Amino acid sequence: MASSAPIQGRPKRDQFAELFFPELKQANLKTDQEGYTRLATATCSAILADFIRLFDKGHAASGPGLLAIRIAGDEHSSEYLTLDDLQGDLSMAKSLGDEAMGACLEMAVESVEGANIERCVILMLVDNSSFRVFLVDRDDPTGDIKAMLEAASK
Repeated sequence: MASSAPIQGRPKRDQFAELFFPELKQANLKTDQEGYTRLATATCSAILADFIRLFDKGHAASGPGLLAIRIAGDEHSSEYLTLDDLQGDLSMAKSLGDEAMGACLEMAVESVEGANIERCVILMLVDNSSFRVFLVDRDDPTGDIKAMLEAASK
């Protein structure tokens, strides 16, 4: 399940994968693409393992919430946001009349409230204009990523 703030012209899944892994289209041979997909998946797996560890650390210390990861700009950082933090931001968005942000924060709150953290972790990817909330399967954290990379490499 993913939620996001409105973005105009958001790329499709295969275009999104190509943005982060342009080598998929630059490879000349299908075997090169398959090898690159395996390498990119392994790299993502290592990164996600670290995010899962940070999520678990935040959850153990602070209770229900999500790991917010800033992916824009030079400073890539992460911060654990509790359910109370998200509900406070939701209240602020509503009081300011920001319906789009309120709707997205409401989806984030619902994701935290409805998630089974024995099976998944909750990540929020934040850039300069929006955010998306992802439930990442603990048993197969790269499942969705692998599917995107494979689709982009065809």
